[in-house]
Amino acid sequence: MKIPLRAITAALVLLIMIASCVKRQEILLYEEKGESIPAVDSLYDYSKNLYKNAQYKEAIQYSKNIIDKYPTSEKVDEALSLLLLSKYRLKDYRGIINSVAGKEKLYKGRSAEADILYITAQSLEKLGKKNDAAKTYFDILKLPIKTNLKDKSEENLEKLIEKELTFSEVRKLASRYEKTSLGCFTLYYAARKGLSLGKEQEARKIYNHMKRLYPNNKLTLEITEMLKGEKFVTLTGGAIGFLAPLTEEYGIFGKRVKKGFELALKGKSLKVISGDTRGSPLGAFEEII
Repeated sequence: MKIPLRAITAALVLLIMIASCVKRQEILLYEEKGESIPAVDSLYDYSKNLYKNAQYKEAIQYSKNIIDKYPTSEKVDEALSLLLLSKYRLKDYRGIINSVAGKEKLYKGRSAEADILYITAQSLEKLGKKNDAAKTYFDILKLPIKTNLKDKSEENLEKLIEKELTFSEVRKLASRYEKTSLGCFTLYYAARKGLSLGKEQEARKIYNHMKRLYPNNKLTLEITEMLKGEKFVTLTGGAIGFLAPLTEEYGIFGKRVKKGFELALKGKSLKVISGDTRGSPLGAFEEII
């Protein structure tokens, strides 16, 4: 049976149309208000520009589209980070926590993981969830990458431990992380917190545990010195006076001493009241009266 030429032509045209559609689908497009934007890379760049121009709500919308439509994309973690940053600018801290919940698979082990965790920790702090924030900072410190966010996280963590968290909360953190790479770090802060609150007996228990696990670590040795009373003074509140020549001929030396004095009191609930003696007994007398 002969197949009519017209039927063969129609079949070929149909095949070409199908192939064209398949090829077109390989380059996914995102359409918004009649404008076609190549998916993922272009959409992410577009979202980033919106963020730079302080159009945070729009940046959230476009970033969310990447997350929802292209969850396996290489850019999905960066899109999530951008979404969280935009919400942070809008002070939507609770929205950040909701957006990141259950999304670990999207950023775990990826380039934006530290950024996402840091924004999350900052938001938890803003919401008053200090303990959860501390845990998240610890998660950043555990990451096997080099990032300046580790330094910031350690600094924020130190402030939380010294000023915000209770001794009980710090002990729980120490117990949770004691056998990880951060073990000595957490035990150190737990012991130090105990000492700062005058709970020497409990601090010594933590220290003894610390000695068994990390006998030669520099942090263990530092607690040893604190317990000897060589580097630690229990100060709980109030004000303390400081007199030194801060101007005139010896001002440069007085300022250095003052800086060391303030460093020694870092983390204490004390107000330093400074007085400038100008390098003379009369100057000191005038400051006192």
